[in-house]
Amino acid sequence: MTIDHNVQTIINTGADLHLPVPAPVTEARAFQTAALALLDAVRAEQAPDLDSATVKTITQAHAAAVEFDTAHDAKIKHAETLVKIGETRVSQAWGPAASRMEPAIAAEFDRLATEFAAELQKLGDVDAEAVADDHWNPAYVKVRGLADRLSTLKNTRDAFANRAARTDIGADAFERMSRVLVFESFADAISPPRPMGRNAPVEFAYWAAAARHPDIQIRWQTRTQQEAQVAVAPFVRQRATTAALLAEREGLTP
Repeated sequence: MTIDHNVQTIINTGADLHLPVPAPVTEARAFQTAALALLDAVRAEQAPDLDSATVKTITQAHAAAVEFDTAHDAKIKHAETLVKIGETRVSQAWGPAASRMEPAIAAEFDRLATEFAAELQKLGDVDAEAVADDHWNPAYVKVRGLADRLSTLKNTRDAFANRAARTDIGADAFERMSRVLVFESFADAISPPRPMGRNAPVEFAYWAAAARHPDIQIRWQTRTQQEAQVAVAPFVRQRATTAALLAEREGLTP
């Protein structure tokens, strides 16, 4: 069993942040390593050399050769089964373990968001697109690097979302944005600044627009936190109204 792509994304982020590997994963990895070593050892076994048999050893040499031919394939088969069991155990161990890594990853995202906003403020009202395009100005290196890290962790937040049922808060675009942004205004949620539009890449200009907006905060949001945002209420009301209209329409006689 291979590890799910979303889980692998979370694992890679945990490794980048040097988060401790959970005990169940360590145990499963130890089993997998032992199984692989066993398989290698079995495959390396050699059949007895009958050319070296003598009159005194011919019976034993014959018995050893028969035993090897009888057992070797079975030993490989069962060793391969143990390797597959090890792979499954590692994959299954990472499932719940990955979920428990979210608080530490969220804390790192929020730390980076705070640092990014501070570094951006130092630059004044410089054009965000100019900063993104100017790869030779040393004054922009740190703030662009912070933006890149935010984008990477945004992908990790998406991986957490993809592993669970999506929160039902209305517009899909808003749901995706609100995973790492807090909107104080419904108007901004449905019509964010241009660099944050529906198909805008989540890069430096995106984060700069969010950091500079007075009613938008860059902050990791769990599913529960997403649903509690002030801007969500109109989406919820709109969804309820739409559902009521559909129910009413379905009740009408054609």
